[in-house]
Amino acid sequence: MFYSHNSEPGFRQALVWLLAAVTLLASLATILHRLEPQPQWLDLILPPAMACAFAGLTLAALLRPNWSLSIVRLVVALGVLALVIPAWHYTIVSYRDPAITLVTIFPPITSLLLLLIMLVIVLFPPRSAFAVVLLAWGLISLPILAYLWLHPEELWSPRGKEMLLTFGPALLLLLVIAPFYQRANQQLERLKYDHVKMQRLAEHDALTELYNRHAGMRLLKQFLSRLEAGMVVLFDIDHFKDINDRHGHPVGDRVLQELARRVRKTLRDDSAVIRWGGEEFLVLLDDAGGQALQTIPERIRAVVKAQDFAEVGPVTISVGVTRVRADDTMDTLLERVDRALYRAKQQGRNCAAVEP
Repeated sequence: MFYSHNSEPGFRQALVWLLAAVTLLASLATILHRLEPQPQWLDLILPPAMACAFAGLTLAALLRPNWSLSIVRLVVALGVLALVIPAWHYTIVSYRDPAITLVTIFPPITSLLLLLIMLVIVLFPPRSAFAVVLLAWGLISLPILAYLWLHPEELWSPRGKEMLLTFGPALLLLLVIAPFYQRANQQLERLKYDHVKMQRLAEHDALTELYNRHAGMRLLKQFLSRLEAGMVVLFDIDHFKDINDRHGHPVGDRVLQELARRVRKTLRDDSAVIRWGGEEFLVLLDDAGGQALQTIPERIRAVVKAQDFAEVGPVTISVGVTRVRADDTMDTLLERVDRALYRAKQQGRNCAAVEP
């Protein structure tokens, strides 16, 4: 029902500020009505009730961020209620007692209708927004406009003309503007989605769907900047050229895809798996304990060898691993893990070697 951005942290923060502002307005209205010489009984009840309700919603928005969408619904419902009740009450009172004029007793809340409508236009998708605005306008404006039409002496008073313009043409203007705003917002959402999609395409290898080398360099730089314990694993497929020569490059591509899937599945979600180049892969992992330097590379090697690859049969990898040091640069770290991989190949392949 609501736009996806309504669950983002920025939206939740804006919602809290909005609720706090509305709570303040309702509190000020409560004080002003208390100071009036002869306040209407509804003016003494409705503003404090709304101030308490919005204060509660403000607290809920702070303590329960995942309630944001439900709170938005309640805000709109309470806003409509806070306008419908006085619209009908004061109109009926003015109808019943000719000595009472609507333009005199109606509270200065006409601008709140415009604010409510703008809120609905911003928060709701197009079809829902139009329906909600039309319903709110019908419940709030029609009794007032009907009364003014039947009482021309009030209609042509300064307050009557202000109420007529607010509840009539001004609202219709917002209904005309709403589709343009919604269309612009949808375009922005589409551009945002396209940007995320293009960024993913730019940072991921099209074949294996792992990070590509360009993204891997950025991740490695961030990895080193954290200055936390971690490890880097570098591995490649043994005799991969023979696989391509014997079975063809399409089969070799499928081997790369299956290998990437197996390795990605066996590692934690917070690890970064990068296609470093050709049949070579780089893995960045936060330290998982003292034995991780031996167990994780062996786990990667074992998951590749555990099951034959379709069309090819058994496939093995050689693995090099090293721990990140406090004084490491990208060059020193990559040089050390590359040296470990070279040692694994020298030891006969299908094994893991550690470079301290």
